[in-house]
Order: sequence, then C-alpha cells, then structure tokens
Amino acid sequence: WVSAAEFADSVGADVINSSLGYIDFDNPLFNHSYQDMNGATNVSTRGADRAAEKGIVVVNSAGNSGNDPDFPYIGAPADGFNVLSIGAVDPDGVRASFSSIGPTYDGRHKPTIAATGQNTFVAYGMSDAGFGNGTSFSSPVIAGMTACLV
Repeated sequence: WVSAAEFADSVGADVINSSLGYIDFDNPLFNHSYQDMNGATNVSTRGADRAAEKGIVVVNSAGNSGNDPDFPYIGAPADGFNVLSIGAVDPDGVRASFSSIGPTYDGRHKPTIAATGQNTFVAYGMSDAGFGNGTSFSSPVIAGMTACLV
C-alpha cells in the first residue's frame, strides 16, 4: 500500500481510494489486534497519514466486519488520523449492519462518513450489472466526490 501511495504522490495524484483493510494475514504472527487500530501502529496507516500530510486526500473503506462479534472494527489504514474512513448505508441512509464500526482504539470516531453500499446497483465486468454490498462500493463514491472538489 505504501509503495502505491508513494507512486501516486510521484505522479501528482490528488486523491487515493482504497477498498481494503489490513487485519488478518496468511501468517498469524502479522495479524493486527484492535489495540493496533490506534492511528500510529500499522505501516499502511502511517503511510496513509504521510500521504495526507503531503496534500493527498486519502479515502479508505471502513470494512465489512460489522457483524463479526470478535472484530467489528475498522482495519488499517482506515484508522489513520488523516484518512477518510468510509462506512456503508442502505438506500434509506440506515447504517448497513456489515459496515465496520469505530471507535479507533484511542477513541477517535470512525468511520468518518458513510455512502451507499448496501443493495447498491453496480457493474460487473464489461456487460453485466446487478446489486452488491460492501464498503468497497461506498469508498469510491466518496473518493469520486472528493476528486470533483479538489
């Protein structure tokens, strides 16, 4: 993630959108805990905050683990101090139950904002369309709106 952000900076990007959350890894030794969601521990979070310090608006999905009793929280880099963490709502504006929640471990309110992400009409491939769910749909909506403003 950090390498991609460095490249984005080198080519003059104004906005970075990513729909991911670093929590679990193939090697459990690298897994993150809720205590790590403090805006200062994760490498991707620190890289995202550095990109924001350089003037890039960083938008990241909050995650889809809101129904997980063990870890309903946002993942990295959405826990960053300067990262817009995007949750999901249904077409009526009600929080989607799967949308990951805050606060961060250090008590900051996250997600920052929410956009449509439940029962959302989306394109699949080059010729299909249908309905989908996920903060991965919400985050690009906010990133696109942000790009129109910067």
